[in-house]
Amino acid sequence: MLISIVGYKVLEKIETTKAAEIAVLQGMLSQLTKLRNHYAHTHLNLNEPYPDGLSTIPTPSIMKDHALTALKGLTAIENELIREGY
Repeated sequence: MLISIVGYKVLEKIETTKAAEIAVLQGMLSQLTKLRNHYAHTHLNLNEPYPDGLSTIPTPSIMKDHALTALKGLTAIENELIREGY
């Protein structure tokens, strides 16, 4: 969605400048996507109660850490957009 607002060139520049923060954000979002996809349905398979690679449901403190990671990544992107004049 950002591409339609700021353009490909600006977004590519931000991705280069903040590569580490964006990589961490992408990794965390991948984990959250796995959880969301597993639990987003109205039925549960009792033979597979947890997503692949997990043996429990993440605790609230872990989810809070994910939210803080997202905040750091999104803030880094926002700061670069502000620096670019957006």
